[in-house]
Amino acid sequence: LAQAILAQASCCFSACPPVSRQLVVGAMGCTSSKTSVQAKPGLPPGGAPQERELFVDIAKRTPRDDLGMKVLHRNIGMMVVSEIYPGGAVQASNEANARAGKARLEVNDLIVMVNGVGGDDAAMADECRRSQHLTLGVRRGSLSAKELP
Repeated sequence: LAQAILAQASCCFSACPPVSRQLVVGAMGCTSSKTSVQAKPGLPPGGAPQERELFVDIAKRTPRDDLGMKVLHRNIGMMVVSEIYPGGAVQASNEANARAGKARLEVNDLIVMVNGVGGDDAAMADECRRSQHLTLGVRRGSLSAKELP
């Protein structure tokens, strides 16, 4: 399933060039020129990643603020976090969540729900764009760093 997402990832904005395989969720369209922060996936003892599900809270200053992340998707009801950009709402929320001992969003996470919206990546992306507070339903450990381009 994860490889199907990555092999057929596409952008949902019609203004993007056809070769673009990314979606920057937020107020802006697709871009590939930002500097990114790559999370280092951790492995539990024994070396194999454990799959788990969790909720991650993301807060934007205003509903129109950019989230500052790139996700891959292909109309199969989930989005794969491929990059987290410095200065965006995701990075700021991750820092606040770390201080509070809460879950953070990481590269390779599968976003399966946004504020209760799931099963439709276009609807989930719309919810990301229009909401100021996001609760993301996330699956972690389903992808390895080797699987992402």
